[in-house]
Amino acid sequence: ASLAALLGAEQGDMAALLVEELERHLGTLDSVRKMLAADRQERIRRAAERADGMHLILVGGEEIDGLADELVSTFRFAKVEWICGEYGKVPSVAKVEQARPESHVVVIITDHSGHDLTGNAEEACRKAGVTPARCGQWGKSSIERTVLDALAPPSGGA
Repeated sequence: ASLAALLGAEQGDMAALLVEELERHLGTLDSVRKMLAADRQERIRRAAERADGMHLILVGGEEIDGLADELVSTFRFAKVEWICGEYGKVPSVAKVEQARPESHVVVIITDHSGHDLTGNAEEACRKAGVTPARCGQWGKSSIERTVLDALAPPSGGA
């Protein structure tokens, strides 16, 4: 039985209008999704142009298997180095001290890093003249999004 038959003629007309309106909005939602996907692809293209041949230094957290290779492939970094945070230890940030704004992107992963490592990395960036990108969560998608935002901010971004 149709929805109209179940609800009666008058309520069926209302239900048909509701279904029509839902289908129209779902079509709009699909269009928005496609537009956002196209925008993201364009941002990735712009980011890869900018990052081509640069070095990425990730500070904090634990290395995620395969992520460095994916970042090299997606953004065309020449090299990805990860300064991992270890419980009870503060690793050297000498690589960050050698970074240069024209050739390095530095991402500080504040989650799972510890205040000392984060502070040391921020100070090293300041001395090197590099503005670090801050990633508040340790995880593949968060790190990828932070790298993308640092290289190609969303429309309306800085």
